[in-house]
Amino acid sequence: MQQLLTGKKRLKGFSGEWKKVKLGQLATVTMGQSPKSENYNQVRKGLPLVQGNADIKDRFTVQRFWTTETPKICDKGDIVMSVRAPVGSITVSPISYWSSVLNKS
Repeated sequence: MQQLLTGKKRLKGFSGEWKKVKLGQLATVTMGQSPKSENYNQVRKGLPLVQGNADIKDRFTVQRFWTTETPKICDKGDIVMSVRAPVGSITVSPISYWSSVLNKS
């Protein structure tokens, strides 16, 4: 993996120089927003809540909490990345979620 990331090794079909671009040039980036805690629940009312790394394991979402307050929703197929410490856990949303982390591919 390190050889791929440093450009020492390339995957089949890829050649030439790497282009350095900002993420916003490749995708729409939307920051999530935490709902009020009184709208959280564990009885599956509303949409699943993705808060951060605790809700992303092995690149899959873990449904721990739900919320009835949904100002920001990521759609099925969106890339969801945690921006809470530690930063960087990533998943592809299997369903629509209310998200308090970075979303929108």
